[in-house]
Amino acid sequence: FTKVWNIDNIDPLKEIIILEGPIDASFVDNAISFASSNIDVDFIKKTFPTQLRDGKIIMCFDTDIHTNEQLKQTAKRYVEEGISYIRRVEV
Repeated sequence: FTKVWNIDNIDPLKEIIILEGPIDASFVDNAISFASSNIDVDFIKKTFPTQLRDGKIIMCFDTDIHTNEQLKQTAKRYVEEGISYIRRVEV
């Protein structure tokens, strides 16, 4: 079972923004959060196949991406799975 914050409030016709924290997601339009940088890629593939195919799933990491090598590898893995990656979002 995957816990996703704000999934009931997104518009599936728009880009879906995935943020690390639920507080961040409450300030960004059409955003969800897994409350972690480790998102469930299988859940994304199953729940949003059209958006993933169309490049409308975007992962935004917190600013620690610049200093955290493990997080950089995580971002690389998501890009390989077809999830677009943005370094950070200022809210």
